[in-house]
Amino acid sequence: MLQEYYERYVEPMPMMRKPLGVEQSIKGSFRVGYYEFVIRGQYDRLDYVDDGLELIDYNLHSAGSTLF
Repeated sequence: MLQEYYERYVEPMPMMRKPLGVEQSIKGSFRVGYYEFVIRGQYDRLDYVDDGLELIDYNLHSAGSTLF
């Protein structure tokens, strides 16, 4: 019964899933040609989504998130 409820109501709604991380720091780098860029910051929530990860920052002036 609980499995059916989860599959029907919770699983299809990403916002209902447990986040991977909450209020953590993040650092990453990427290279373009001969240049390497380093980015770092903090996020409020990190979730799995169907096509990758979603970083959510609730403190933005305009609500938003970034897929990568």
